[in-house]
Formats: sequence, structure tokens, C-alpha cells
Amino acid sequence: MSTVTRRRTRLLALASAVAVAGVSFVANPAVAGAASAVLPATCPLPGGPSAVTTGLTATFPETTGPGRAIEVGGAGAELVFPEQTVAALKAWGVTTFEGAVDGSLIVRQGSAAEEIALPAVKIPLTKLPAAGELWLPLGAAVPEAKATGGGDVTFEVAKLAPTLKLHAVKDNALVEKDVSCTSEPGPPRKLATVGMLAEDRAPGRVEPGTPRQPSARVALADDPPYNFPPTEPTGWLRYALWIDDSTTTIKKLGSQVKFGRGQFDSVVQIATSKVRGNFRLPPTSSYFVPFRITPATADVEVVQAEEAAGAIQVKFPTSPVDITIKADVVVRNAKVDGVPLDVGPNCRTATPVTIHLKQEIDLRPPKSGGKPTPVSTAYDIPPFAGCQGTEDVSKLLTGLISGPDNPLTMTLNVRCTPADCPPPPKN
Repeated sequence: MSTVTRRRTRLLALASAVAVAGVSFVANPAVAGAASAVLPATCPLPGGPSAVTTGLTATFPETTGPGRAIEVGGAGAELVFPEQTVAALKAWGVTTFEGAVDGSLIVRQGSAAEEIALPAVKIPLTKLPAAGELWLPLGAAVPEAKATGGGDVTFEVAKLAPTLKLHAVKDNALVEKDVSCTSEPGPPRKLATVGMLAEDRAPGRVEPGTPRQPSARVALADDPPYNFPPTEPTGWLRYALWIDDSTTTIKKLGSQVKFGRGQFDSVVQIATSKVRGNFRLPPTSSYFVPFRITPATADVEVVQAEEAAGAIQVKFPTSPVDITIKADVVVRNAKVDGVPLDVGPNCRTATPVTIHLKQEIDLRPPKSGGKPTPVSTAYDIPPFAGCQGTEDVSKLLTGLISGPDNPLTMTLNVRCTPADCPPPPKN
């Protein structure tokens, strides 16, 4: 695969909100949704001028009305060093670099045009790869613009210029060099167009005689509310996953426990690869036969003990994930051979179960070719405590259930990406 082809593949990922937001990359996008634009730049590196590519993506509303603020969300950026640029930097002794991307947009409405500066996009301290192309996703933000009522509003990218601080080792000494890159000359790249409604038609209003169109996301009984962790206003992207086909095998009993559809609502900090999340699995009823002679049933619930945390490298088409989930296993409504076993209201594992997920998952939505990702791991079930009814049966449940290497399988499906997840609440 050529360098140009690899770069185009990476920029397709950027078009969907810094990796996978569910739309195709186009140079002249239609109204609404996530849109992207890329600008080549030239950097005066020590070995001579070298090419880099910068890109910007953001999610725009479909329409607006006169005098209304156009809020832009889901913003992200990327920086791409082609293979030749990486080789030139390595040849000069560069080991790491950092910096920022200076950018601006032109907002056009009718005959009026205004250039607005983008908040500086920070380039974190980054290690050069040993060889090959470097692709670095970055956090970004796009300021809101105000519609005046003079026609559709078009956003264009006028400038995306990286400023780099290179860290190199020369003659056994650390050398730093500042490099200011410049965008290649040419007309601004069109990013998106937001349609202007007539003055008497505010966004969202349905005119008489116009049938109401169904919402793209309908709240159903099996579509529970999101539960994203709180974050700072910028720098984090939202991803939500469905947890399907969850099955765990209680190794001691040789019995399976199956759960209904669950959810994992996460926030990802692209610049640091950090991920935090909240998960939920619905309660389920289990059936097992202790000692292979006496049937027993119980309601089992897995309750999050603390926020899930770990790392994810958002890439295309799959992303390496390393996440740790901690949860309490709660037992209720236990019966042995149909006779209630009083476990009390607080029967659960004495310490949280630790579930470690480490593999690559597909973060593309189905409409963009995303596939369900099977996940498998194993975990230890700690001793039980608090199983106090008419008598304390904690030791009994510990002897029956607790132990190491209990298999867990599930399938992860994308529920929403930064392009269509609900935005964070405003402060």
C-alpha cells in the first residue's frame, strides 16, 4: 500500500470524528453531520523542507435560524507525518516532538465573510516511530458562529499550521529546535454548510401540512438513557457501546449465567489515549445444580463498584483497548429446590470482581462497516459477605461459587460515536 493510500485511509478515519464517527470523508460535504477537511503543510526541517498533513473534523447542525448561534461539536484534529518525513527526522537524531497547531476558519454568509481563529490544538510530547508513517489524533474545538440571516452558512478551513519543538540527540547531547510549518497556498477547504431556515421557521418547527419526520434516534423501552462519566468541557470524545450476549460460566458449578443487553458509556481523551466509562448489565436469573443433586435458582446482578478506566488508541478500523472494570456480584431471591434461602438484602462479594479487557475492538458504527467485536476474558470471584438472613450463609455461597478463572464472553456493538452521541451538558 502506498504512502498516499495509507494517508487517505487514515483521513477517512478522521472524517468520522477523529477515527470513526460514521460518515464518509468528502471534500465538499452536504449539510449536517460530521465533516472534515485536510490541508497539506511544509515544515523547514533540518534536512530540508518536508511535507506534513493536518486535518480538522467537527459535527455541524443541519439547519439554523436568523440570529441564532451555530454550535459546533465533536471536533477533533490529526497530524500525519509521511514515511519520508519520519525518516528525515530520525536521520537528524529526533527522538520526540511536541507543539501545537495554529488554525483558522472562514465563515461565509451571503457576501459576508469572517475569519475566526481556532483554539490552539496542543500536540503532546510524542515519540517518533522506528519507521513508517506517523498518525497522531488530537483534541480540538471549534468556536460557535452566529447566523445573521443572509443565507446558508458555510465553514471553510483557511489555515492549519503546525509549530513543532523537536527533541534530538546530537553528539551525546540533547538539542531542541523550533520549527514553524506553513500551510500550502491555495483556496480555503470547504468544511460544511449549515442551511438557513426562513425567519418564520425556527429550527425544529414543523410547518402546517408537513408530516413530522421520525427522529434519527428514538427513545425506546430497550434504549436506556446514557450514563457518560463527567469530563472537562473539551478534550474528550464520547463513545457508547452495547454489551450483547454476555455469558459467564461459574467454574465451580459448571453452570452458565446469561445477561440481557447492557451498555458501556465511555469518554476518550485522544491526546493521552485515556478512557473512562460506566457500564451496566441488567439483573438476571440463574439456574444451577450444586453437587449435581439439588436444583437452585437466584437473581444475580453485576453492579459497577467504580468508574472503569484504562487506555484506548483510537485507530482505523480497529482500536487496541486495555480497560479494567470493577464490579460487585450481588445475589438475591435465592431458592434451593424451590425453597427460599434467606440471603438478606446485602449479599454480595466482599470485594469487587476485577474484569480486565485487553484486545482490539471495532469502533465503527454498522452503517460505516463496523462489525460486532467478540470479547473474552476470565476473572476471579471473591468470597461473599453480608449474606445474612435468618442465618449467615456467606460461607456457604463462598464455597459454592467463589474461585479463580471464571470465563466471561460478550459481544460489543457501537451504539453511538462522537458524531451522534448526545453532547455533554452545558455548565
